[in-house]
Amino acid sequence: MINNTKILWVVVAIVAVISIVAFFNGKTITQVIQNPLGSMTSPWTVGPEFSINELNTYVARADFKNATTTFVSFISPMPATSTIDLVELIQTGLATSTIKIHCGVSNSAYGVPVTDILTSGTIATSTYFWTMVNNEANSFPVSGGSTARARIGPKEYFLCAATDNQNYKYIGKGGNEQDGVAGDSNTFGGNFKVRFTR
Repeated sequence: MINNTKILWVVVAIVAVISIVAFFNGKTITQVIQNPLGSMTSPWTVGPEFSINELNTYVARADFKNATTTFVSFISPMPATSTIDLVELIQTGLATSTIKIHCGVSNSAYGVPVTDILTSGTIATSTYFWTMVNNEANSFPVSGGSTARARIGPKEYFLCAATDNQNYKYIGKGGNEQDGVAGDSNTFGGNFKVRFTR
């Protein structure tokens, strides 16, 4: 009877050791703990929206609109009044005309901005501005402007437009410089990032 009990305990011990080895499969205890933790969902929202402790951030990013002088235009993604604190324009294709760039908040998709956040100096024909950021030093021939932030309502639009290089007149249909940005064969292109917080 005692021998049978000893044999049973030995078998149980062997099975337990085999089970533990199979479970860990050569991994350390730290690795086994880290793997499931690494697969857990992050407390940070992934994607264009980001939220920590009810401070919400949304980053809009897209390519410039083609064949229009209003090359960035979209309604605020936030459900309430928010703040725009970063605008970045990245140029990938030249305009074939001399322009200025004007970005801000507007009451309509193709209106004139009522609040400016980024303006450029004169951008000469076939000159890259590469990357332009509001409230940040930029190389010649443009400046990111001096406005750090702008308020935007939930039904207002953010837009950027190429304007007349003389006095910020918006280039309408048939304008002298329209084809360089708005013409169907224009080469002006790029993408933007705009950050909203509330």
